[in-house]
Amino acid sequence: MGVADPVSKLGAAPADVANSCHKTNHLLYVAELELYQRAEISGNLRVPPVKADFWRSLIAVVVGNAVYFSLMRFLPLRAQHQPYQIDWGLAVDFWVCLVCYGLVRLVR
Repeated sequence: MGVADPVSKLGAAPADVANSCHKTNHLLYVAELELYQRAEISGNLRVPPVKADFWRSLIAVVVGNAVYFSLMRFLPLRAQHQPYQIDWGLAVDFWVCLVCYGLVRLVR
């Protein structure tokens, strides 16, 4: 008794399996495209472009850092960032940038 061929147990050749996967991926792509077109026609399409998100994030980081570094001298010593160190100042700076990002998103 020899070892049985695993392909014969599956009932399909590897080429058939690859073809089946390709057809499934194509059908998923067509269905996704159809949903996208329906949402676009009905006006329910609310996918922000990547470029707009980049500019919002950039504005939030620049403004947040400007606010933090202008107020840093008035903050407690532990909340002041020391260059080239990981400290609580970085956390405070991140929080200020996060608040600025929320405000930018609110304004849009």
